Amino acid sequence: MERILHNTNSLRSEADICKLWEVFEAIDPEYDMKVPVCYARPRDGRTQQDPTGIPEAVHDADIFSFKFDVYQDRIKAENLHDLAFSFFEKYEQWEKCGKWLYLWSYAMGSGKSFLSCCLANSIRIKYNLRCRFVSAVDYLAAVGDGYDRKGEPDPSAKYRECDLLILDDLGAHKSGEWQVQEIFRLIDERMKASLAAIITANMPLDGQKIGERTVNRIYSKCVSFHLPEESIRAKIAQAENEKFLAEVLGKK
Repeated sequence: MERILHNTNSLRSEADICKLWEVFEAIDPEYDMKVPVCYARPRDGRTQQDPTGIPEAVHDADIFSFKFDVYQDRIKAENLHDLAFSFFEKYEQWEKCGKWLYLWSYAMGSGKSFLSCCLANSIRIKYNLRCRFVSAVDYLAAVGDGYDRKGEPDPSAKYRECDLLILDDLGAHKSGEWQVQEIFRLIDERMKASLAAIITANMPLDGQKIGERTVNRIYSKCVSFHLPEESIRAKIAQAENEKFLAEVLGKK
């Protein structure tokens, strides 16, 4: 019997939703009504103002938004599903054991960045954590900007100090001595402070040009998962285009 991956909206239970969201009533001034209307919002009000850096297009996505069943490789899809939900539902256990995630694939658009954002949104709301998302390229740019701002707050410090860091596209940056040194400092400081991270990359860890010390530290911390080599971004875009054309052309 084919296994059903419980990630779609149609299969989302009320209990799952209640973990992340709460219902409240308010009078909407845009409507000529004096009767309160029901709305939903994240349970932690602080997180709504939290500048996570998560891309706007996926800022409201959570773990239930990720379509694991879009992959053709069903075995890997099921394993990825189980790993992701374990990280979400048993996050405190992962954190206590000091374990991170390293999600990688050669294929562009395989879902690793999107999944990391879904996990970050779900975890920060459920556990009331400070979460930050940054690409490795942008992190290094922030470090360089900090050196230029002598006497001012370091804009890169928030990535070394937040509760959960999403470090996206590790290895897409230059691999000069300075870059290697700063990536090592980021990983090393987070390890010493027992702060969690999810790292995404377009290559396995042993292919990274980030210095042996950094690779060894990540090896010691991360559970590595090789995502299916499929561009689900292209599949989703194709499905959306076909649906749009069917609507505008009047086809069922």
